[in-house]
Parts: sequence; C-alpha cells; structure tokens
Amino acid sequence: QNPQEKEKYISVFIPKKYNEMIDNNIYPNCSIKVFVHSFSEESNNEIYTIKGLNKAYIKGYKKVESDVFNFITESKNPRLIQDENYYFKDLEKNGYDFFIQIDEDYYPENLIKENYVFGYGALYLYKHSITAEIIAGFWQYS
Repeated sequence: QNPQEKEKYISVFIPKKYNEMIDNNIYPNCSIKVFVHSFSEESNNEIYTIKGLNKAYIKGYKKVESDVFNFITESKNPRLIQDENYYFKDLEKNGYDFFIQIDEDYYPENLIKENYVFGYGALYLYKHSITAEIIAGFWQYS
C-alpha cells in the first residue's frame, strides 16, 4: 500500500535473469519496474511470481526520521549500502526524491526460501516531485 495514498498500491516487477538486473540497476536504465494501481485481488496465475518467495501478506511500513530501518521504510533519506552519489545524482537532477527503501536485511520470517532477490541488498524507490511518478531508482547488493 502506498503510504502517502492509502487507496493506491505499489507492485514491483523484476526481470527473470539476475544478470539483467545487475547490468541495469541504476536510473535511467533500471530494469526493475514499479506500478502504482488500485487494489486488486491476487491472481492464481503464478507465471509472474518469484519461486523463491513464500506467499505472504505484507502489511504496513515504517516511517522514520532516523537511521532505524525495517523491511519497508519511508524516510527522507535512504540508508545506502554503497554511499556513492552516481546512484542518485541523475534522479535528483531530474526531479526525483527518495521515497521508500525495501531492505532484504529485514525480510519477514519465513518469506525467503531460496536466494535473496537483490543479493542481500536493498531496492530504493523514488518519487517525482511534480508528477508523483514512483520508480525504482536503483538497487544495491552486498
């Protein structure tokens, strides 16, 4: 659920091939796609699911003012794994602000049964300051 628009939901789609994710992990060529949509029931079609994740109802997020993060965290600033400005400089130049971090360090218990989706890393979502478009800005792994 979008923390700033409760009637909207956020879905994140990643490529099947991990190498494609590695090669395209930073805006404007981030291969991870984000869709904002109205509520919809979960489909029984498992063609677009990640086999290494157990089905779970992910509820809520944490909004913080400090560096205490959780699985899904809304914050003014991200907690970066690699603190290099090339990850976010083009985003900021083009009017995007940090929005939400999805951090694999805090996966809910029993959610993962195979490999970590982001290489035990984090996905950083950004929101455009004028259009409110939400995108995957970049992801980092450790």
